[in-house]
Amino acid sequence: NFIVPNRSFSENENRILELQLAGESTLAEEINQKQKQIDALQQLDGESAAEFKNRQLTLSAELLDLKNQQELLCKNLILIY
Repeated sequence: NFIVPNRSFSENENRILELQLAGESTLAEEINQKQKQIDALQQLDGESAAEFKNRQLTLSAELLDLKNQQELLCKNLILIY
């Protein structure tokens, strides 16, 4: 059970919070993996500079989206509880 000063949680609230925290953990791992992909990115043989840049931008946009999802989830956790 989760403890917050001046607030007790019902069984359902605890379950929701556990699921949200699990979601945050999953997002954190996805962010970590996406960052590793970006760090390891190299231009492929026969790939133009523009194609490579497009892959970089795509991965960066995906990373930003994951970070935004994580931030939103964290804000919702703070607002709800």
